[in-house]
Amino acid sequence: MVVKFNLDLSKSDRTELMSEQYYAKLGSLLKDEQHNCFEKVLSEYVNGGVLDASLIESDWFPEYKAHVFISHSHKDIDLVSRLAGFLLDKYKIVSFVDSTVWGYADDLLDLIDNEYNTLETESGKILYDRDLVRRSAAHIYLLLQGAILKMINKCDCLIFVNTPNSIKLSDIENDNRTASPWIYNELLIANTIPVRKRRNIVAQYASPPQIEYKVNLEEFCVLKLSDFENAQKVAKSKKPEKLLDQLYVQKGIWGTAL
Repeated sequence: MVVKFNLDLSKSDRTELMSEQYYAKLGSLLKDEQHNCFEKVLSEYVNGGVLDASLIESDWFPEYKAHVFISHSHKDIDLVSRLAGFLLDKYKIVSFVDSTVWGYADDLLDLIDNEYNTLETESGKILYDRDLVRRSAAHIYLLLQGAILKMINKCDCLIFVNTPNSIKLSDIENDNRTASPWIYNELLIANTIPVRKRRNIVAQYASPPQIEYKVNLEEFCVLKLSDFENAQKVAKSKKPEKLLDQLYVQKGIWGTAL
């Protein structure tokens, strides 16, 4: 990851994204491509009597080559899907949308719980073993967190889509909070892993009591949708990497583009 952006979408930006169905179509195609996992029977993951985590990770959380990682609220999924389509259509920038993997983690958990973590009562009623379910969830979410960390680190930059659905503003200056543990986790990763130089060329949890996480956006560079167009005009190149290089220069992150 070279840089992290705090994307502020104006009303006109939203209108443009939501009015173009082609962006929605492209975003949907990207999601289908990134899914790239097959709901195999769990017996295929059994190795020596235990589930092989490396096999599960490679099938359910596959590595994917993308230019930007988009972090967002689940409530903004339609908007973000269109944003991914917009970036692909206008600038050939491939986005990885975080909800692609968050949702499939729950699908995998359902498979494991139904196969291994059920108990049958004397009356024939099927119940879930609470301790086994918790243990499975811990394993899967650790795999998921590792996959997210690797994806953020591999992408050129992280774009956090800052909306009222993702961030709750408080009366205290610079005290931004989120009710999403997934957003908190991704921003924590972005603030923890060191930025690198360029190569050479979920569900919203609202059950009471609601838990909120304080997030740090001070080191995120403010980004506007129009910044991409301005960078492209100067870069005069159709290559996404060149456009992103020029974007970093115009935002004051670099002195000159490579």
